[in-house]
Amino acid sequence: MTNLNLLNSGANISITIRETDLKSYSEQLINSTMARVKAELESNPREVYYSIEKVCSILDVNRTTLYRWDKRDYLKSIKVGGLVRYRKSDIDNILNPIN
Repeated sequence: MTNLNLLNSGANISITIRETDLKSYSEQLINSTMARVKAELESNPREVYYSIEKVCSILDVNRTTLYRWDKRDYLKSIKVGGLVRYRKSDIDNILNPIN
């Protein structure tokens, strides 16, 4: 049984990870995420990112609504340097849906 099969089986298991392995994995995860975000930003340099306050104003909703929409994948937020931002293109899709 592979590790993935074991994890997916729902078995109650404990895993021991060396600190160096955990650090290496964390660095890989951070670097791959940064590369993905950088590639996304470079692929669409004209994309505009709005703050929570700006989106609330544009859509005339409150923060709770944005949070709920994010959880339901209706309007997904992204984190940029620890700040929550929303893509203008996603907001435009909500305001002007394609029939």
